Amino acid sequence: MLRAARHPKGEVEAALVDLETKGVVIKVVHHGHVWARLYCACGAGAHQGSVGGTPKSPGNEARRLRSMSARWERAHEETSKEAKPE
Repeated sequence: MLRAARHPKGEVEAALVDLETKGVVIKVVHHGHVWARLYCACGAGAHQGSVGGTPKSPGNEARRLRSMSARWERAHEETSKEAKPE
């Protein structure tokens, strides 16, 4: 799914493209300092976050977004392991 807007910082935009390929839903909102909201494809309310519009350090913002997505993936793996009986 293509977004209507691109993030003004290249490093953050690259991280968002990576997240989109993993199924993360990105809704551009332009509300205050928030540029967009992120939602995990699983729909869990706990798996959501925000993207800053003018981050002080675009590299740190990109790293934070990728880290958030990795946490969500780990939570999904742990949930699927618990659901499978051994």
